Amino acid sequence: IENDYRMYYERVFEDNLEAFREYVRKTKDNLVPTNYVTEDGYALGRWLSHQREQYHAGRLAQERIDALNAAGMEWESAETVKAIRYWHEVYAEAKKYAKSHGSIRKMPSGYVTEDGKKLGQWIAQQRGIRKGTRKHSIQMTEKRIAMLDEIGMNWGWL
Repeated sequence: IENDYRMYYERVFEDNLEAFREYVRKTKDNLVPTNYVTEDGYALGRWLSHQREQYHAGRLAQERIDALNAAGMEWESAETVKAIRYWHEVYAEAKKYAKSHGSIRKMPSGYVTEDGKKLGQWIAQQRGIRKGTRKHSIQMTEKRIAMLDEIGMNWGWL
């Protein structure tokens, strides 16, 4: 019976892994909504959430981690991944601003990019996140601090 369970769970893993690969192929995106169900009835979003939970708890076998990584797995929640992607997207805008203005040090707080990103507010938000007066889904890491310092961030309170 134990062998039957093992085979069943291996089959469930392989079927869902293939469904994940197919989702990525079709959508060109690896962020599967939690409530997403495939046409074949696989609750793929919930299954991926469970894999993340197992991974963060240290209970996911290395061969499964490797297989999921190869398929494009994001180990953080979709919300966190989107926030990180957005941070890098806006940082690229800040870098462009720094290139054309010498730095971001004197950027007006109301500055908005041509495509509507509120860059001045984002810069102020980064100060608040670092100071600890503003909560956000992503952390102000040493790497992000260094990246902002490279383009002339004025932390103001240091």
